[in-house]
Amino acid sequence: MRKKLKPADLLVKRFGLGVNGTSRALGYSSSTVGKWLERERIPNTDGKVHPNILKVAKEKGVRISLDEIENGGYANGAEK
Repeated sequence: MRKKLKPADLLVKRFGLGVNGTSRALGYSSSTVGKWLERERIPNTDGKVHPNILKVAKEKGVRISLDEIENGGYANGAEK
């Protein structure tokens, strides 16, 4: 069985650009994305972070869902 990744780990893995590249693509500082990794979640306190991630992911052809941003998932999609 594959290991389920935490939301921020999954995000960085799916973008495939590392922390710095993912942060640049999303328009956040690398320290912000680093904090998401440390805290094992992606906060959405202003209601804009998760929609922004979904928007940029769609533009870049990165497949990730709101559920995965909130709860994590598997690197290559749903567990079979």
